Amino acid sequence: MWKGTPNPLLAETAAQLSPPGHALDLGCGEGGDTIWLATHGWQVTAVDIAPTALQRVAQHAAHEGVADRVPPNITTWRALFPPEPSTSYPPSTCRPPTTSRAPV
Repeated sequence: MWKGTPNPLLAETAAQLSPPGHALDLGCGEGGDTIWLATHGWQVTAVDIAPTALQRVAQHAAHEGVADRVPPNITTWRALFPPEPSTSYPPSTCRPPTTSRAPV
């Protein structure tokens, strides 16, 4: 369930900045910080790896009347920083630990 509450430190810090500017919310999730910034005059680019999260940010932004200040866009991020064609990760980096644990 979306609470829509921003990180308290972000809200405290950003509230002291004037005038509001542009913000990049990396790993925005469902957009609590993004929506708070936008409702306080910031232009926010919300980025998340999960398309569902970006859809929810867009829905929350529309509901709060700030959709014009929140263009959630992961394709822009990928266009700015395309993956290196030679980048690969060995399968071992994704393996779970092989040690067994006692039941809790």
